[in-house]
Amino acid sequence: MTFAPSRPATPSALPHPAPDVLRAHGGARNNGRYATAIGNGEWHTVWTAPAVGDAFPHAVLAHGFGAFVNADSAWLHYDRAHLSDRRRRATGDAEWDTTRNLVYTTDHDSQFIAVPIPSFGHGFHAALVGGSNSTRSFLHRVKDTFVVASIADKIGGGKMTTLETIEVNHEGSRRRGLVIETESGALLVAVHNEIIVAAYSNRVDFLDLNLQYLRRLSGVFEPRGLSIDEAGRVVMRVDGALWQFTVRGECVATALPDGSPYLDSPPLIGYDHRVYVLGARRILAVSETSAPEWVYETAEKITGAAITGDDRLLASIGSKLMRFTADGRSATLREFPGESLLTAPAFNERGELVVMSNHALHCLWRG
Repeated sequence: MTFAPSRPATPSALPHPAPDVLRAHGGARNNGRYATAIGNGEWHTVWTAPAVGDAFPHAVLAHGFGAFVNADSAWLHYDRAHLSDRRRRATGDAEWDTTRNLVYTTDHDSQFIAVPIPSFGHGFHAALVGGSNSTRSFLHRVKDTFVVASIADKIGGGKMTTLETIEVNHEGSRRRGLVIETESGALLVAVHNEIIVAAYSNRVDFLDLNLQYLRRLSGVFEPRGLSIDEAGRVVMRVDGALWQFTVRGECVATALPDGSPYLDSPPLIGYDHRVYVLGARRILAVSETSAPEWVYETAEKITGAAITGDDRLLASIGSKLMRFTADGRSATLREFPGESLLTAPAFNERGELVVMSNHALHCLWRG
């Protein structure tokens, strides 16, 4: 099935409470949404913890009085301003199951592990396709099933990408695997309810948790970023364009301007379905009907962003957290002089904000 030109508009969504399983980009749909409203007031420091110099952070998650940092070759757990745990691991995805007090991640051999956090209680592990040279680019729990996407070097050159599901219950575990051939080695994954969306060279597949195909859309493209809204609409950045489409193939496209390179991160989707694409020094806002609405240019480096409960875009730009209204008006929420922010902001269930810089992990509260 190929992409067709048009799709219906969808009503605005309402913020939902924080999920039980926390992960980067606001959840498994990768759309960057949080429930916390940031308003127009000042935000003050609750606590600050020093950064660990040899652990470059990719994402920070927050729950209760703690924070979890997914970093290169390690993950870190903070209890307020205290670094309470650090584990060596292979570089890749991770998520925090707050109801079971488990971190789902990979060990130093790139195999799946569930680690108690803090360090007590019982965890478990499971073997995955590929060895220590595999990068687990997506890892997410859906009920009793884990969805894992992997990229590994092939013998003789090239890349092998795999999509696996592991069902874990009282009877043990059962694994299903699917090898996906791609030209670039890129495999982008998001999950909507119990539907897996996998994008790779010239294909977007919709699969169930048994890895059975529900629908395939085809075209000529390389996916660069993938996210989904609450209605199942898929937003995908490809080279030079942004596509918004449904499982039926109804699609609208927006040409993206050249210049500043774009971040290898999913497009963010506002509760009003406005889409935000992040460049290294540019933010582009696009309506759900594909019309470019505004562009923000900066000399500072953009490292991530989130959608807040009052439908603002909150972005980490240089040393500042910047908030943007739907029509593109910007203001500084908080500045950290002499620091460079390295992660997107995230929120815990109490509405506190966490973000990490090259110097410190900061926890903020509005007041």
